[in-house]
Amino acid sequence: IFFAVPSHSPCFNPVSEVAHDRMPHMPPPPPRIPKLGLKPLLATRPRRTSSLSAAPDDPPALLSRLGKGSYGSVWAARQRVLNGERLVAVKIVALPPAISEQDEDAQINLEKEIEMMRSFSHAHIVTFFDAFVSTDEIWVVMEQCELGSLHDVVQACPLSDDEVGAVCHSVLLGLRYLHEEKRTIHRDVKGANLLLTAAGVVKLADFGVSSVTQGTMAQADTVIGSPMWMAPEVITGGGYNAIADVWSLGITAMELAQARIGVVGL
Repeated sequence: IFFAVPSHSPCFNPVSEVAHDRMPHMPPPPPRIPKLGLKPLLATRPRRTSSLSAAPDDPPALLSRLGKGSYGSVWAARQRVLNGERLVAVKIVALPPAISEQDEDAQINLEKEIEMMRSFSHAHIVTFFDAFVSTDEIWVVMEQCELGSLHDVVQACPLSDDEVGAVCHSVLLGLRYLHEEKRTIHRDVKGANLLLTAAGVVKLADFGVSSVTQGTMAQADTVIGSPMWMAPEVITGGGYNAIADVWSLGITAMELAQARIGVVGL
């Protein structure tokens, strides 16, 4: 299922990064492009061996920053491959100079996410390409979805019922693959984690809080995800299963149609 955005639509242009807290008419400073170090992780962090490979001799060339959050930043980049070059997205997560127990847990969780993504192969899930460590950063190289997240798209133009239906169909195909073939609950389905390619294909992204279970109906009990999209059984801390992702998709459908979270104020 393809979700096409016409070039004349106000939704077509990706939402650009907005600079805050600066004087009028003053251009924002360009984002710093991280310099890749090749020093092995263990040289400065001997407490834990990383499961990731060392940085390659020819890492992706960073072009521009696509977004920034508490986890780090995401960059548009150009990566050399055997038959030429390809545009990719690079998620860069900084490692602290000294590892605490909390930092070590965060690194372990990131590496689990990477290993999970390596095993996925589906038209409606963002494709993973590579991951490696530098001196003080982890780089995760993924497929670039040129039009960004649907959360950003609907801020310019909420979707019609037919468009919301097309998005939900695509996401449900991706969820069926995760639930039935990979025994995985996404646990954070929302507009910000649905990405759109230039060809109009919707893809599930961000598996940082996903959980692998013993089966589609097997239960998890960790309260994790984005509260406004959570199923009631997740919020109350009881056992839940893959159906929780379907609830989150329903809230996401309201978000896409109304350009706001559907349960605000309840």
